Amino acid sequence: MAKPKDDGERLAALSAALAESVADAPDEVLLQDAKESGRDPAKTQAHVQQLLRGSIFAFKKQRLTQAEAEHKKATAALAVRPVSLPKDPATRRLLLNAVLARQPQLQQTLQFREFGKLTDEDVESMLLKLSHLGVLDKG
Repeated sequence: MAKPKDDGERLAALSAALAESVADAPDEVLLQDAKESGRDPAKTQAHVQQLLRGSIFAFKKQRLTQAEAEHKKATAALAVRPVSLPKDPATRRLLLNAVLARQPQLQQTLQFREFGKLTDEDVESMLLKLSHLGVLDKG
């Protein structure tokens, strides 16, 4: 092994040597050392197991945390995206009908809706959702 150049490398080399020494030591010697220094091996074992479980859990949860952050970012982008809908409810209803005529796959998705019974608020809500999905942006 090359001679360490700075304090960081020296510390890393010392740490590696100690880890190797502990890994090579017989279990009885390690237990005796722990008892002599006033540590309870069972408590140390439980603590190490808890740390390892916590690390495994954090690693597994990392992808979920990333997905949640991306979802929050996307949701925030939708909230600030300007949506321009007609002010008149009848015109909004005509716009929804035009979008459905232009996008037949949406008719299949919404096939069990009775469009004649939709309230003005329902029509506006559907248009907002379609806008957020980018459907209204398509000429």
